[in-house]
Amino acid sequence: MRRNGDANQRGITKADLKPYVDMVERRIVQNADSPVWEKMDARWAALVRDARSRIANYEGGFASPRQNVQAAREIVTLAGEVDPRRVVVAVSAMFMMLTAEPHRFKSDRAFDVQLVRRVRGLAAANSTSYIDPKTGRTRRTYHELPPRAATVMSDWLRETLGVLGHRLARLEEEERRLRDEERAELNDALMALR
Repeated sequence: MRRNGDANQRGITKADLKPYVDMVERRIVQNADSPVWEKMDARWAALVRDARSRIANYEGGFASPRQNVQAAREIVTLAGEVDPRRVVVAVSAMFMMLTAEPHRFKSDRAFDVQLVRRVRGLAAANSTSYIDPKTGRTRRTYHELPPRAATVMSDWLRETLGVLGHRLARLEEEERRLRDEERAELNDALMALR
């Protein structure tokens, strides 16, 4: 349960998320002039500033729940290694996946943990490599965040960047519905031929 958020939850891999990442990146290209991308980057920067402030307060002697400090450290680690746009894309892609394939997530907590795992997976500091003696191939293992810290981090990501993912998912659903209607109209027209 700790690793995936639910005993029956299968981990979401980069390969699972790739189609949704592609959809988000396509939207970015289609709407390159939109100010929303800079606004989302700014929201991420504000979250990073808040995380740094939380860490500074904690190290300055102010009491703070351990999970909040752990989540703040993860945010700062990500900010130091990963381009803000990659974080925005990953979070948005996860929300698009949640909308398109809700059955992939066994619970809200499972989604939260998977969201954090995919975002943390963007930073090399959260993984270790080793050589598998059986195959001789390099394998990666990820350091897991304690469940409470994952929940806190997920809450922050939802509040800060989740709105974009929900909007993009709604746009994709609308486009899919319009394509289905066009296909149905064409099918009706073809069936009406004599």
